[in-house]
Amino acid sequence: TGIILSTHVLDEAEALADDLVVIDTRMLHAGPMSAFLSGGSEVVIEFAEAAPDPAALPAGASLLASAAHEWRIAVADVRHEVPAVIAALVGAGARILSVREARQSLRQRYLELLEKRA
Repeated sequence: TGIILSTHVLDEAEALADDLVVIDTRMLHAGPMSAFLSGGSEVVIEFAEAAPDPAALPAGASLLASAAHEWRIAVADVRHEVPAVIAALVGAGARILSVREARQSLRQRYLELLEKRA
């Protein structure tokens, strides 16, 4: 059983839908909302003390944003590259409090998808 909801109110769609179809003159995505939202490969790392020198990041990891005790980094594959990032940072003396995958909103992912098409 299902309901089809067509909307441009993306916050509403994100709150209500389990599955998603994105159409922009052709179908761009069809499947679980969670699969669409996890398309980004960004991680937030929180440090117990000041963040280390960005040179400690291994090849393939890019620093996107930094604050005194937090970094947002991009990697190609979260599951395979984040352990190497953590090992490199700890090896450089960093004390890591937490690591979490950055979650984008439906609106952010949709706009990102459209930008890639342009």
